[in-house]
This record gives sequence, structure tokens and C-alpha cells, in this order.
Amino acid sequence: MAYGIDVNSYAVEKARARNPGAKIYHGALETATLDPSSFSLMVMSDVVEHVQDPERFLRGAYRLLAPGGRLVILTPNIDSLSLWFLGAKWPHFKREHLCYFNAHSLRTILTQCGFRMVKNGSARKPINFAYAVRQFSTYPMPVVSGIMRLMDKLVRGAARTYHFFLPMGELLAVAEKPIDDRRAT
Repeated sequence: MAYGIDVNSYAVEKARARNPGAKIYHGALETATLDPSSFSLMVMSDVVEHVQDPERFLRGAYRLLAPGGRLVILTPNIDSLSLWFLGAKWPHFKREHLCYFNAHSLRTILTQCGFRMVKNGSARKPINFAYAVRQFSTYPMPVVSGIMRLMDKLVRGAARTYHFFLPMGELLAVAEKPIDDRRAT
């Protein structure tokens, strides 16, 4: 069974419509009334940078993971080559991003929350053409947005949804709740 949780009621409504068999909750992860230790895997893709208190949020995830359960995080990497290259034009600088991490700071907060690191490093993000067009329309960048608008008129059919992997300045972390966890949940 798939589960989801979001603070945005519109996102919850859309997720429920697209995934009728899933249990999608409206609210915050850290205050969710879900059973402790009830999940073996949690995936947070482009999530942790949006929360006001990342430590409290990750402690909420820790509480919900079963011993041996894994947490997968994909988030912008403040130490990425794309940031170095693009500077202030880096597409991850967004008003809704409340915090940023690098490999060291993400490892630090996860271990403070009780997790054991499994993997921590740069990632290539799976995207498709339609997603790229939306991103550069929503977050315009000189020249690139213009090129994407032109290409949007040319690219049709299956090419719009074919997935490819690009280094977009993302950080991938996989952390595990230790099996021998003796902390109260």
C-alpha cells in the first residue's frame, strides 16, 4: 500500500485522484497520527528544503520508520557544480526553499536525528522534456527559457515524456533507522 502526506490540500486532492488505492493524508509529517515504526521506506523528493524546521521534520520521519527502514532524500545541493557555474541564476534558488543542504550538513542533521547514513552524494535527477519546459517557464532564466519555448513548439509525442537523467545540482541521501534502535518513538 502506498501512503502520502502533504500540507497542501490541493496537492492531496490531486494525489488522491491519481492514486485511488493509496492513503493520502493532509497535514504535517511531524504531527501525523500514523502508527510509529509502521513504514519500511520513505521517499522525500524535493521536500526537505521546503520545511520550516528540518530537524523536527526528520525526527517525525524517524518515528514513523520501522527499525531497518530507509529514508531516501533528494534535495538541492548547495555545493553543486551547477551552483558554482550559474551563481545567482541557479534554478534551485526559489522563494519557497527555506533551507539548503550540502552532503556534510545533511549527514549531520540525519545522524543527529538517529539515522545511519547508507549513501550521501550528488545525484542525477530523472526529468522529461515536459517537466523541463514547465520549470523554465515557472522559473525563467535568460536565454535558456527562450530556447525551451522554441523547443516546446518542435518536440512532440513520446519525446515529451521520455525520461532522462541530468546533473541538476541535486543531493541524494539514503539513511537507515538502526535495527538496534533503543530510543523511545
